[in-house]
Amino acid sequence: MTNFDNQNQIGQIKTAKKHGTARAQGSNTRYPNRRNNTQVRNPNNQNNNARPQPRRNQTAENYNKYMNMAKDAMASSDSIAAETWYQHAEHYYRTMNASTEPK
Repeated sequence: MTNFDNQNQIGQIKTAKKHGTARAQGSNTRYPNRRNNTQVRNPNNQNNNARPQPRRNQTAENYNKYMNMAKDAMASSDSIAAETWYQHAEHYYRTMNASTEPK
């Protein structure tokens, strides 16, 4: 490709951007070197393996960890940090109870 061809192509890209027209169907004008995602996603396909499953005993471990951190914060007179850790512990407490309830 000659220098003239490069300049001509750059001019066409600038004109297309200025007028808001796409260069080609399916082209990505903002990032021209990237391909568009052309996969059709099926909303009925529930891929449960996409998200890692938490270990069941990890919730109890985290609950105890955050409760201990909250108690340490209260012992050092830091009520704001203690409240934060209590909120974290409450989340894991609710998670443990939700996993034991029948559905």
